[in-house]
Amino acid sequence: MSPQPSDPNQTPMGSRRHRRHRLRGLDTPFGVILDVSESGACVFHKGSAQVNTGDELVLQVRHAGLELDLPARVVRTQKLGLKRLEVGIEFMSLSENQLAGVRALAAAEGVDFSPSVWIAA
Repeated sequence: MSPQPSDPNQTPMGSRRHRRHRLRGLDTPFGVILDVSESGACVFHKGSAQVNTGDELVLQVRHAGLELDLPARVVRTQKLGLKRLEVGIEFMSLSENQLAGVRALAAAEGVDFSPSVWIAA
């Protein structure tokens, strides 16, 4: 059994190459990024589009001036319900600028990226 991380936003590394950083509410056209590392991400994907292990895609991230197009390959899928998947992706051949952007996302660990909704009374 691997030790539990002291920070609740961190996830255990296990056999992973890089530590995962949990994100909250970072929406992309492909889905909501649940966690990110220098080598990949876990994304909550909704929709009718078929997603299979081995598929290649470009994960587009647009947030607070950060614009990233990250080439990736699907390494795992887990069905969570009707038209809902947890998708593990591995980044492919990132440039130094893309890697710097991924590191900036990881540094924002624990920040709530979900849109704020204000209701006027």
